[in-house]
Amino acid sequence: MENKPSVPQINKKAPEVDEASRLIKVLFEDFSKHIEQEKEPFVILLKGHLLLEYYLNQIVLLYVKDARDVEKKGFFGKVSMLESTDKQLFKQEIFDSLKRLNELRNRLSHSLNFKITESEIDMVGFCFGKSYVLTKYKNPKNKEFLLKWVLKEMAKNVFYPIYAEVARSKGLIPIPHHR
Repeated sequence: MENKPSVPQINKKAPEVDEASRLIKVLFEDFSKHIEQEKEPFVILLKGHLLLEYYLNQIVLLYVKDARDVEKKGFFGKVSMLESTDKQLFKQEIFDSLKRLNELRNRLSHSLNFKITESEIDMVGFCFGKSYVLTKYKNPKNKEFLLKWVLKEMAKNVFYPIYAEVARSKGLIPIPHHR
């Protein structure tokens, strides 16, 4: 039985909030579509990392005045910049998990024979606590599923600041993230 990540719910009374809710749903569905079609853990990792960086770029652009600041930084630099700029953007565990994901991606991309192990997925996934542990034991020894689950959970956390900014730009108060 697959334990699918949930998408944050939005108050349905305000059409503008519903529009922001649709945005996060579209982002999540697009992200999922790209990784769900893959079977090889190394391809799942590379695509997930690339997609997360794409959305991190958008968040960085919410904080910087010059788009060249985004171009100059790698994944780790963007995560570090966001962490130092706004510690409330994500829980510390999400910042740490993004950095661990980047370390794993770097090891993969610099080694021809690299194989992703369950313990390496754990290194990235443990920040999700109980839900990760329960998901892991409901799907034992399924690295493909577990890696996809971790990447989707990370994506939800990365998408939330984009949603929140869209809601604020419409003069709305975004609902709190289910951190």
